[in-house]
Amino acid sequence: MRFFKFILSFLIVFLKIQIINAQSLEWSNTTKIRGNSIYTTIVGEDENGIYVIRHRNKLLSRFVVFERYRHNLGLETSKSFLLKNTRLLYVDINKNGLLVIKQIYFKKSKTYNIVATYFNSVFEPKINDKILMNVQLHDNVPEPKIIIKPDETHSNYYIANVSNIVSKIKSFEYSVYDINLETKVNKTIAIDKKYKFDQIEDFVFENEYKLTFLASKRNIEDAVSQYFLLQTDNDVLRVKLLEDSNYLISQAKILNNNFSKTKIVSGFYTSSYKSGYEGQVFIKFRNIVKDSVNFIKTPFSKEIIKETEGEHKSQSGFIPATYKLKKIINCFNGSFVKVIENTIINKDQEIIGINGSPTSQGKLIYFFENLIIQNFDSSGNLVWESNINKIQNSINDGGILSSVFVSNTQNKINILYNYPVSNGGDIILADFTPLGTKQVRKIVDGDLFNALIISDEGKQISNNKIIVPVIKERKFALLKIQF
Repeated sequence: MRFFKFILSFLIVFLKIQIINAQSLEWSNTTKIRGNSIYTTIVGEDENGIYVIRHRNKLLSRFVVFERYRHNLGLETSKSFLLKNTRLLYVDINKNGLLVIKQIYFKKSKTYNIVATYFNSVFEPKINDKILMNVQLHDNVPEPKIIIKPDETHSNYYIANVSNIVSKIKSFEYSVYDINLETKVNKTIAIDKKYKFDQIEDFVFENEYKLTFLASKRNIEDAVSQYFLLQTDNDVLRVKLLEDSNYLISQAKILNNNFSKTKIVSGFYTSSYKSGYEGQVFIKFRNIVKDSVNFIKTPFSKEIIKETEGEHKSQSGFIPATYKLKKIINCFNGSFVKVIENTIINKDQEIIGINGSPTSQGKLIYFFENLIIQNFDSSGNLVWESNINKIQNSINDGGILSSVFVSNTQNKINILYNYPVSNGGDIILADFTPLGTKQVRKIVDGDLFNALIISDEGKQISNNKIIVPVIKERKFALLKIQF
């Protein structure tokens, strides 16, 4: 009897572990990759299915195809659109339908209209186009820079035009529209000419439609040397310089921490950019006027540098400046996870013979290497860190099949990638629990499926579901993973 109870208990624990680790995979049918549909944007999912845009270029201009798949990834309907002097800026699915925000260029006036409309599930317009913003560029600013963000419930949309911050007029404008495209806020904010930042990186928002922007000024080496916080207060702009006399800050990001009701800026810090990065810096605040801005610095440990860069590098205390922030994730308990990846692009020349004459031909070699994963608590203190060692390399393909796709599902950080990046390569899933426990396993056998993910085009469409485009048997397909 005691032995039977032991076996029963073991089976219960085993089944629970299997349920926790289980994930289901579904594939769409494959289709040929055509010149007008090289790139893919996953929009989202509603009761009618999963919405996808196939497009000719990364700008979503000239020609696009809207597709809707059934929940089991069977293609239900598609419709193509020819875009003249137009590009899509933002597409979202909400309870009113498919929201499309586009930018239209008028050659005569050299101005742009930012226009929105809704489509139904068969891609017919539900309303007439509505002009949200008119953009006029000044002082040879080449292209509009428009940042669009929804709130958590996708019931309000924040649109910021930050194109003219480097022009003589030095200003930006932002608007807030509700789900019915009714105006809630429309403001133009002047910037004092004494502030020398040259780029708005991003913004976050809070109640009463107040915005906080992260701006930057780049030095000659293209490493960010200065960051600024800009906070709107009615029609007044408050500005604070984020500066440390001993360190440079690079690759900073701003985000809201809904758990602590604060805002966070996090990036790399270094005393010598040529030597690389020394660690992560963390700044937490609510109001840039009332709150003091304190820098919390966490150096990279010798252990993590040794694991990713080798023994010889661990003594220096630096990781190479080729590391890039891949993803920063807000967690339910106020902590956040940062995933960084060593990314190198080399230019090379080779001599080939054409019609008996030597000819120089350029090529780009892409390397996507080791990952460092770090978990910080809501105060910016390091909780745990881990790594994934990999080498993905390719030539003249834009690195499209390299790098990783990161999602946050069911209290786990999931990292999906191809390894190796070649025919017969496997699809690997690495996941991390809130305590930092790592599990790495093969979820798609390359010898059986001959499929590789396009990591930059994946999207998390619910709290336990991701959609990732794949190249399968040299054709296009979608892969849905439910955790």
